[in-house]
Amino acid sequence: MYDFFNQLREEKPNMQANKFRWVKAPFLIAMLWQLSACSAPAKPQRIQVEDWSIHIECAGPRESGTTIWLEHGIGKNANSTTWDKVFPKLARTHHVCRYDRPGAGKSPSASSYGPETFAKHIAALMIAVNANDQLILVGHSFGGYTARHIAQSQPKRIKHIILLDALSETLGFRAATNVKEWKDVPTGNEPIDAEKFEAALSPNLAMPVTILTRGQNLSENWLKSQQNLLKLSKISSQIIVEKSGHMIPLDAPQIVIRTIEAAAQH
Repeated sequence: MYDFFNQLREEKPNMQANKFRWVKAPFLIAMLWQLSACSAPAKPQRIQVEDWSIHIECAGPRESGTTIWLEHGIGKNANSTTWDKVFPKLARTHHVCRYDRPGAGKSPSASSYGPETFAKHIAALMIAVNANDQLILVGHSFGGYTARHIAQSQPKRIKHIILLDALSETLGFRAATNVKEWKDVPTGNEPIDAEKFEAALSPNLAMPVTILTRGQNLSENWLKSQQNLLKLSKISSQIIVEKSGHMIPLDAPQIVIRTIEAAAQH
């Protein structure tokens, strides 16, 4: 297990955070501060962590004490817009961050990376955006793998992990996407070593896990793989989202929001 978070806090890594600039008169700033006391607006940023140039948005009150960290899936069209129906509503009462991994959305590609580089860079990214020390991780599809690697690398920070129709290594990425070779798995433009990500997953997590599973087009193999995710934690539960397909954040955003809010309250 590799815990980079405390190490990075001590080392103070060299990174740049170039925020999109908004020009406001002093009186307008004061007025907006009053209006947004319970819901800070999204602040798109471009953050450089080594050869990663990451587009990230964080919003909502840090005073909530917990940052909700959203991990999108993988493939040609997978990016942080997955959270369009979830992000703004969560930000009314919670501090929440969404971002595009290298090669996805508005983040340019980078050199190929495995789970250890990912965990190290994500820890640096969290420092750059001043994420709270306590986190709720939410991973959709392949984002379940990335969320789990964050949980493995920063176990003391994670309050809860929520997996939305997420991949399970018991079925595997290749079987789930009907390919035989790792070189053929659909990673879109992301330079991610999916084989290493799957191989390095821990079967045990130290925090509660909630699994949301699609109710539509649900095969027996996929259902079994989702049920196997319950074994990740001694405190785990599963919800079948009856009217949703694979894209639960877009098909059933209110259920996702309620699940996250319930996790935040415990």
